[in-house]
Amino acid sequence: MAIINKIKKLPKLQSFVDDSLQGNINTIHLKKIQSETESDLYIAKGANIHRYYIDDDMFYGLDNSVTKPLVANNKNAGAVIATQNITGTTDKFRIHATVVECKKTNFVFLDSVNILYLPNPRTACFVLACLNSKLLDWLFRKTSTDNHCNMYELLDLPMPSDGLSCNELYSCVTKLLELHSENHNVKIRLDMILYHLYGLTYDEVLVVDPETPITREQYESGEYQG
Repeated sequence: MAIINKIKKLPKLQSFVDDSLQGNINTIHLKKIQSETESDLYIAKGANIHRYYIDDDMFYGLDNSVTKPLVANNKNAGAVIATQNITGTTDKFRIHATVVECKKTNFVFLDSVNILYLPNPRTACFVLACLNSKLLDWLFRKTSTDNHCNMYELLDLPMPSDGLSCNELYSCVTKLLELHSENHNVKIRLDMILYHLYGLTYDEVLVVDPETPITREQYESGEYQG
């Protein structure tokens, strides 16, 4: 509780986003808008959203007036993050988030997806790093008891605003987006950066992540490079 009370004093995610919404298509209506052939419209469900990438196993949508009003795509947004709305309480990670390239591709999101509109790509990388961090995964498990990652719960998560100016954080997230999260050392480095930004001591890090490979000396000196 001491750690939770400590980080809960930080600004909320709500203060960093321009807008947020839940995907607006119920799965039972999927067949009505699904195309049997390739089109310029992708239909994404929660299961397509992973930590730092969205997979290619999406449906194509009918590119006509029936589906256009359902496109959850804000062309004026600086950046868009999508998260899974439903995750199991026993899953390895509760929060799954990635940047969605809506500037290049038209998407329709099912209601199993949460959507965050950010003012610019740098803010999106900062928010993405926090959402996918071990620390916020730990916090979410401690404070949420159902199998939904509800929007109101996400918007209430604490974010260390100093992270917006952290070039190393931005570099790590960019690498993970390029590599679809497949770099263990970069993820460890990013978690260490975030522990520092959230103001955790090494002993508090061990409460959150008892198996951390970072030694006290590495953490307190900030010299861990992965």
